[in-house]
Amino acid sequence: MVRGRGWTAPETLYMLGLVERILPFGSNQWSAVQLERKFYALKSTRKPTGDPSCPADVAQAKRVYRLIENQCGVLLLDDTESTTASAAAMEECNATRQLEYRRERYAQRRQDELGRQSQAERREERERLRLLALIAEIAKTRD
Repeated sequence: MVRGRGWTAPETLYMLGLVERILPFGSNQWSAVQLERKFYALKSTRKPTGDPSCPADVAQAKRVYRLIENQCGVLLLDDTESTTASAAAMEECNATRQLEYRRERYAQRRQDELGRQSQAERREERERLRLLALIAEIAKTRD
């Protein structure tokens, strides 16, 4: 990427997809400082005032950050426990994380779908109003 040029939306979403796949959690796992800075800048972005929807790249960055935090979670184990019990506890923890992730993805998809429906309804309403204005204009010219 050329210095001084901002990130395009596709570049940002691609970068977030890579971060989501890798889930880096330490400074040694971030291979490019620029990526880390951009990611944390997106994660720290607040949703605009007066706008109920959060931009897609910011929402994805926040979701990926939660995944990274969940991956780094600490699980306290008792030394007297057997290894199967600790493995079962870790499996349960991973299953819970995956369930949370799926719920977040479903909620995001549903929100996106509702947004698209709302846009389509507004578009149809504008077209209907244009047609009514055109009909009124034609009726006015005939009179």
